Amino acid sequence: MTQEEIPVELNLTDKIAVVTGGSKGIGLAVTEALGREGARVVVGSRTETTELAALRKQYDVAFHPVDLADADGAVTLAQEAADRHGRIDVLVNNVGATSPRSSFRRLCRNRRGQCGQHGTGGPGPGRTPADGHLHRTHHRTPGGG
Repeated sequence: MTQEEIPVELNLTDKIAVVTGGSKGIGLAVTEALGREGARVVVGSRTETTELAALRKQYDVAFHPVDLADADGAVTLAQEAADRHGRIDVLVNNVGATSPRSSFRRLCRNRRGQCGQHGTGGPGPGRTPADGHLHRTHHRTPGGG
């Protein structure tokens, strides 16, 4: 330990943690950190990577295959954790799945703000405040329309 490092007791020993999207990237790093701190971790992900399999051998980590883009995925993951451990103390929602609105998939063709694809701002029929933000952001970026 270097002089700059100050150990912090997180009191996670035997806490039950659920990590969504924990098979790679940030979710995997969080899973490792929780395991290192003594938490019992249930990871929900579509696939188990070799890195996650290694963590399962090193720490108290369980893998539950689940598609969290499916509406029932989160329910089955929570139920798995509760059935396995009786409770959930920590939830790390790191899932990368989304259901983008169809208007977000279309591209603008007009830099003047009247593209008709995602509105010009503010709510209106079939629009949300996010539509205006998307429009403004899209038209600010190079190659945005």
